[in-house]
Amino acid sequence: MVQKDFFDSFKYYKNIYSSALLVYLKDLDDKILVCSDSFVSFVNQGEKFMNEKTLEGKAVSEIFETDAKKIIETDRQIKESRKRVTVDVHLQARNGKQKWLKLEKMPYYDSQEKLTGILVFAFDITEQISIKLQAEQLYIILNAHLVTEEILKNTSDLADFPQLLSEALSSAQLFKAVMIEYLSDQQDNPAQGYASWHSPNGKHHRVQTHDNMCEQCRNLISKRDSAVYFVKEHDSACPWSAEFEHSKIFVSKLQYGSKLYGTLCVKLDETWLFESQTNELLNQLAGKIAFGFYTLQTQAQIAQIQNDMERRLSMYKIALDSINDGVWDWNLETNKVFFSDKYYTMLGYLPGEFEPSFDSWKRLVHPEDLEEALRIINLHFESKQEAYEVEFRMKTKSNRYQWILGRGKVYERDQMGNAKKIVGTHVDISELKQKEEELAEKNQQLKSVNEELRSNNEEIIQMNEELEKLYSDQEALNEQLNRILKLMGQIALFETSEEEFLEEALDLAMNLVPTSSRGRIRMLKNNRSSYWPRSDYPMKAFRLLN
Repeated sequence: MVQKDFFDSFKYYKNIYSSALLVYLKDLDDKILVCSDSFVSFVNQGEKFMNEKTLEGKAVSEIFETDAKKIIETDRQIKESRKRVTVDVHLQARNGKQKWLKLEKMPYYDSQEKLTGILVFAFDITEQISIKLQAEQLYIILNAHLVTEEILKNTSDLADFPQLLSEALSSAQLFKAVMIEYLSDQQDNPAQGYASWHSPNGKHHRVQTHDNMCEQCRNLISKRDSAVYFVKEHDSACPWSAEFEHSKIFVSKLQYGSKLYGTLCVKLDETWLFESQTNELLNQLAGKIAFGFYTLQTQAQIAQIQNDMERRLSMYKIALDSINDGVWDWNLETNKVFFSDKYYTMLGYLPGEFEPSFDSWKRLVHPEDLEEALRIINLHFESKQEAYEVEFRMKTKSNRYQWILGRGKVYERDQMGNAKKIVGTHVDISELKQKEEELAEKNQQLKSVNEELRSNNEEIIQMNEELEKLYSDQEALNEQLNRILKLMGQIALFETSEEEFLEEALDLAMNLVPTSSRGRIRMLKNNRSSYWPRSDYPMKAFRLLN
């Protein structure tokens, strides 16, 4: 029990007033009645009462306004229980640091043993509290690192990452409120993300955000390269503005390398200290979140590339299966060869039934065709041909040979010009070869027929010539006959003279004998012979024959 006698000594002995003892006496309405100078000096370190010479008449809950509820509650306990109560309070110093006091509060009685006030002895525990808070804060940040790593390990979708992480980091064990926004490619929503927080009544809130970072935070991080602390008053742009009027904020860019992915905003407890180690770990947390965005974005890009490759490979396989060509790819550096399924099946084998290698190809090529095929391939290897094309026979599974058209082209060479990779196709041309043989046979048959026809044609031509000659002779005979008939008709009708008759008769006779050169007509009259014409008789246009 502290009685009035103590108050009197406290009030009138100057050595207590000026001692290093932090002590004050207040009435039951929380108003300070008297206090030591050292207590005044301690309180003057804060911004609100830094110019006060005395604190008499000031409410203690006003001095330690952030802990006002604790002060009022412990006062109530003393009034009801009349027992000593201990409570820790803090003061925001002008340098931004926290100053902590342990208040030993005890009831104060007057001479009639009536409770009239509360006597308080204060002890500066700033150093102890700082160590404790720093350890707690480091523990929270390290747990936040672990949570971030766990979320990243179990998340594959970039769109889910901000929501899952903001909800996981805003908990009773970690931070009061967290907002993670990431930059998008959408011009109307340049930044979008999620905010999650617990209100003082314990209710958990989750909202999707669209460029919700306040101008104060955005301006701050745009001017700084590193993450920062700062304290701000009520800001309606904050998603949790209705829940928290006064905020201590850690805000940072989410940047990995030169790539800016978004922003991080964390509401901290009012007791958080501005320590370099704490700030460094929060910076590392922001870097880890940025790395998470980088990792998920990279994974998404890799997945997209893989999907595109798988789609293209699928299309490539469909294309290979839909054509009759066998496709092969040979890496001369590793000596690895790829044979498509059609490469096998066109020879009657199952896909992969024999080893895909250059030796397998040589083993199946007909011995008579191998040397020429290798010669043409080597010419291409030596860059003497743009590509190569060669026909050869290959053995099938049934030990028959079928004709193959092989094409190939080097598509990668080393610095010396030596072939490194080559790709090509095999086409089954057995049916074409068979048709070529059938065509050659038909051509031979046609050639024989043409020769026979040519021989027959010559005979026909010769026969035609003979017929034409016979026809010509026949025409001549017909003409002579017509002349004879005409001459006979003229004689019968007495239309010609004897001399004219003989001349015409001689001409007819000589026409009938084409080889004759001259002739006469012998006439018998009264058993006497005479000739016509006489030697001096002029000849007309007779044909003179030998």
